[in-house]
Amino acid sequence: MGKTSQKPNGFVSDGHPADSVHYREYKLILLPDRFTSRDALHAFSKLVREAAKDEDVDVARAAVDDECLLREIVFYDTPRFDLYESAFILRQHAARVFPALRSVLARTGPLEVVQRARITELLEEVGVLDFGHGLTAKATVALWRAGVVGPSLIGELAYQCKFQRDADVHVKALKRADELYSRLQAAARDWLALGVTKTRVVYAFGKTAPHHHE
Repeated sequence: MGKTSQKPNGFVSDGHPADSVHYREYKLILLPDRFTSRDALHAFSKLVREAAKDEDVDVARAAVDDECLLREIVFYDTPRFDLYESAFILRQHAARVFPALRSVLARTGPLEVVQRARITELLEEVGVLDFGHGLTAKATVALWRAGVVGPSLIGELAYQCKFQRDADVHVKALKRADELYSRLQAAARDWLALGVTKTRVVYAFGKTAPHHHE
């Protein structure tokens, strides 16, 4: 696939801005104590589908409703959390170190697993949300645990609308995506964890925690 050349004036060769937005991401952070079993994941997925129905958003269900995906997530930092304190986050799947991060590592100690925590993510697919006019998003519910059988740490609902250029997306479709997000905040108000992020929960898991707040 050919690359799109960028012009000095900040536009690419097809005349569109080089910094054009290519997706919108919607997330809700969820209380871990509501997810005591896989049935709770199913219950929350049902809540999302019902909210979508109320907003006239079609949901294409996953091929296998009872299937949950598992993966391990590990964060790396120095013993004094120098990366996090410098507003960097390094996760296991990172394939390369960016130049700005190299400069931080050059003056800090060796990396280690943050709080010695190896996170197990349990992921359930809610389905594909159809906002009309060709705009769709796959919705998922994720639960992070401390290990395979450890305590639940945090949950998250997420869906992401991808497109080539934001200017090309129908305004009614974007409005429907925004309105669903607003309805979900109301429908799931008893599930919401306010003022936290998944990364922050992991960093605060041990006896010592960084001072930086996201």
